[in-house]
Amino acid sequence: MRMNRMRQVLLAGLVLATASAAVAGVSPVIFRIEASNANGSTFYEVTSASLVPDPGTGGQTWSLGGPVTLMSGPNIIATLNMANVRVVDLNTNIPRVIVNFDIANGDLDATFVVKSAVVDFATIPAFLSLGRATAGFTLTDFNDGVPASLQGPGGGAGIFTGYYNGTTVFANLIAGLSVNNGGTVTGTGKEPAIGTWADIPVAVSDISLRNDFTLTAKDLMSAQTQILVTPEPAALALIACGLLLARRR
Repeated sequence: MRMNRMRQVLLAGLVLATASAAVAGVSPVIFRIEASNANGSTFYEVTSASLVPDPGTGGQTWSLGGPVTLMSGPNIIATLNMANVRVVDLNTNIPRVIVNFDIANGDLDATFVVKSAVVDFATIPAFLSLGRATAGFTLTDFNDGVPASLQGPGGGAGIFTGYYNGTTVFANLIAGLSVNNGGTVTGTGKEPAIGTWADIPVAVSDISLRNDFTLTAKDLMSAQTQILVTPEPAALALIACGLLLARRR
């Protein structure tokens, strides 16, 4: 009886750990950009109905078909030149959110918020949970005599924030960038800063990301951001070995 119970526990752990991406769900909105300046505010969003299968990863993806002008009434705030989203990699069984985008700002300094889908999945237990987040931003100066600036929301907060379990912060990266004389600068960051995966001390059931920033007038920026989680491989191996031993007994 005791050995049967052990087998059940080990098997349950293995199933929970490996089923995460296979039962993933995606929130109704997968991409939303909010833009505001002294002339007003606006937003543009994309729903999950726009996702299409991505054969290369087994997940789902969406790409912007062409530039979108972000306007408040007759006033142009900025142009969203490119955007794409990828969620869930079923081929590797890894819940993942990737959001990339390019913005050309209008004639005034502007503030932006770019939000991703929330991807949920069968809970990964605390003793198995690992995560990783990466962010890269590029800023190009229009060369109008005013230095270009791309800055986070202030108070030392970074532009990129990766979340798990709703609003729990996993990573906050890249406080800001600046450049002048028509130049281009790039900044990158990752969590963990060293190594591949960071331990997450609690069970995890969803992930998402967002980018909050101000951009100076007429300047250009691009972003490549992602967050992903996975069961810890060594722990999975231990569970599998335990299950094998339990079967042999």
